[in-house]
Amino acid sequence: MDEVVDELLAKYPKLIQKDEKYEGLILPKEEEIYTIGYADGAIKPVRVLCVNRRTHNGRMHAVRQGPNRIVLTPEHKVYVSGNYTEAQDLKGNESLTVHSEHVITSKDVIATFSEEEQRSAHKYYEFVRLKKENPHLGYKRIAKLLGIKAGQVRWWNNNKSKPSAVRTAERLEKLGLLPFNINSESAPITARILGTTFGDGGVFSTLNGIFLSSAEESSLNQYAQDLIALFGEEIGKNFERRISGINNTGMVVWNTNRDVVRFFIALGAPVGRKNKKVEIPSWIHLNGQTQQEFFGALLGNELCSPRFSPDENKIQYFGIGLAGDYSLKENRIRILGEIAHYLNSFGIKTSPHINENEFRKGRYLWRLSISSEIENVLRFYKFIPIRYSDAKLSRIQMAIEMVLERKKSKQLDLVQRGKSEKYINSTLRASGTTLQKILLGEQIFFSESEIDFSGHVYNITTESGNIFANGILASNSGGLGTPAHLRVEAGAVHRANRGVLFIDEIASLKLNWQQELLTAMQEKRYPITGQSEMSSGALVKTQPVPTDFVLVAAGNLPDMLKIHPALRSRIRGAGYEIYVEDSIDDTPGNED
Repeated sequence: MDEVVDELLAKYPKLIQKDEKYEGLILPKEEEIYTIGYADGAIKPVRVLCVNRRTHNGRMHAVRQGPNRIVLTPEHKVYVSGNYTEAQDLKGNESLTVHSEHVITSKDVIATFSEEEQRSAHKYYEFVRLKKENPHLGYKRIAKLLGIKAGQVRWWNNNKSKPSAVRTAERLEKLGLLPFNINSESAPITARILGTTFGDGGVFSTLNGIFLSSAEESSLNQYAQDLIALFGEEIGKNFERRISGINNTGMVVWNTNRDVVRFFIALGAPVGRKNKKVEIPSWIHLNGQTQQEFFGALLGNELCSPRFSPDENKIQYFGIGLAGDYSLKENRIRILGEIAHYLNSFGIKTSPHINENEFRKGRYLWRLSISSEIENVLRFYKFIPIRYSDAKLSRIQMAIEMVLERKKSKQLDLVQRGKSEKYINSTLRASGTTLQKILLGEQIFFSESEIDFSGHVYNITTESGNIFANGILASNSGGLGTPAHLRVEAGAVHRANRGVLFIDEIASLKLNWQQELLTAMQEKRYPITGQSEMSSGALVKTQPVPTDFVLVAAGNLPDMLKIHPALRSRIRGAGYEIYVEDSIDDTPGNED
């Protein structure tokens, strides 16, 4: 969602309506963009009307349904059992509405072949269709209709010599990998392997193999096992290994099975050397589990894991870096931004800016720093899996253990020196609750469902007023382009219909508000009208709505003169004014 919003805001900068913390855009009529929503009792494509992003600094809620996960502001609503419920009111056991679609089909695999092979595949499928619809036609007649040689169609007619692209697609279908669905059992393993192709793995430019390079033999073994788990024992014969690296300290394993290669290319794996732009496939973000596995593998390859320095008494650099020539700056920063967004969704703090360093003439390194505060490292360790690198996971564990021991000894030293709690917490960069748990050796609990977030939040408004975000049906949170009926917010006089409306300090209401209150009382009907002073004119006015209520108001005696004469007359004529004492004697009896 964030990519779509950012691209549209960049495309139409002159149409943006914004203030200090908000940017919104109503899409021009010629910009027809559709997403999946729920309308007319069915899941269907719905048109996007507007997009917006705003700065948020505070609590957010992670909502889950199986492997699907979205992070929302507290007031944002999701669809629960026929009604929309705010994220902050969810208990975690509700049944949400989810939807998933195919990520790739046989057509996407065929599209990885040459144009000539694609044409051959299309001709073959056309032959199958014609044969099915016209079983009486001979192969020569069909060949004439297709405009190809009769000999070729004769082979197809005898179920032989199918195009190579078709055979690849059929083998993948037989393995249950096509069509590939985001919620399939194979999705987590698939995402994990795909993650390596953006790190220390990849696809050879000749398309004759997929590989992973690592100094850890256990990582290569796990990688090979994952490939076999997806494609079967038969591909075991296609593995090769070699020693790699300048000092022969590394190893590389690759598999030459062409079905494996084509499958991952169709899913979005970069091909050849990574000295060009790469794009993380958008489908990765549609499922919380596939997202974790993808980034777990990428971080397992590229993470600079934290090390504790006894000399400096702190964790040294903790983060991730991507390299390239200067022309790749925008691309690398965008990839690091996606990683930061993923980490932030679990409440993990990252640096707001990307560091740039020219480490060799013409070669640059862009680095995203991860906060080395112990609570942040512990949160990272709890929620972010590291795949294909036991060594990096061990370094994180060791760094945590050493930091905890250091904080224990330092905290006791500061207490003995008479330092205040505030000083100790600031010096040790940890909250009092966390330090107490460290001293007692207790487990530190982190909530996945509630996180603190500082950054941009994004929203897309559709014609249906809802959208499937990461597979979960959520309402649009309003904004520019929201349909009129979704911008209606009932006021207090409407919500009090057939009940009691209580107003404290009634004299503080502006005179024009008091007049409108009187109208609502007399007519017992009043339109719902946008009255917000912060409104940009996007609110609407409805037909008169029932406002039959009993008014109970309170105020101080000196303020009675500020009440509108007509309103006070109405109260006196149809009700009561009661004066109550505003003080009592301070006696034991009154205290009881």
